[in-house]
Amino acid sequence: MCEYCHQLHCPPGCPNYAPRMSGLTCEECGEPIPVGAVYWDVDGACVCDDCLKTISVFDLLDRKGMTYSDLLELLDIRQMEAEESSEGIDRRDERC
Repeated sequence: MCEYCHQLHCPPGCPNYAPRMSGLTCEECGEPIPVGAVYWDVDGACVCDDCLKTISVFDLLDRKGMTYSDLLELLDIRQMEAEESSEGIDRRDERC
């Protein structure tokens, strides 16, 4: 029994509280992933939520064997070239 909270399993807020561990470890930072925490499967690697936010999009694309152009195509984002208006009308407010 805990000397502070007087319980067998300390709740959050107790000085002796320790979250239960899932047995998973983040392959980026090496920290254990507690039960209930969000983690990501990045090509078979467990990555904690904090670490995923620090990995660049370019690194994630590289891990998936994709290029930046592949991503743009997947998202249906196309490069366009602006042309001069023949009517001389200000077209800044027009959408694609």
